[in-house]
Amino acid sequence: MGLKASVESVMRSPPVTALFSDTVSSVAEKMISNNIGAVIIMSGGVPAGIVTERDIVEKIVRAHKDPAKTRAQEIMSSPMHACPQL
Repeated sequence: MGLKASVESVMRSPPVTALFSDTVSSVAEKMISNNIGAVIIMSGGVPAGIVTERDIVEKIVRAHKDPAKTRAQEIMSSPMHACPQL
């Protein structure tokens, strides 16, 4: 199995996205309902960052922040690096 097959086996098309201004609670709900560990964060119609389960654990749970009052833009990893389509 080559790299292409490995990447395709874990990709979701279209990717699950959330808005820059969405709360971390709503991002976490998307992860749960789609059984995924990361959500692409969009701003102005383009990918601006990514929020992962680890981001939520470290930047919300560990920091004792309220996920209902914290926006995705506050905890997302950015800039994003993308792989070219094969």
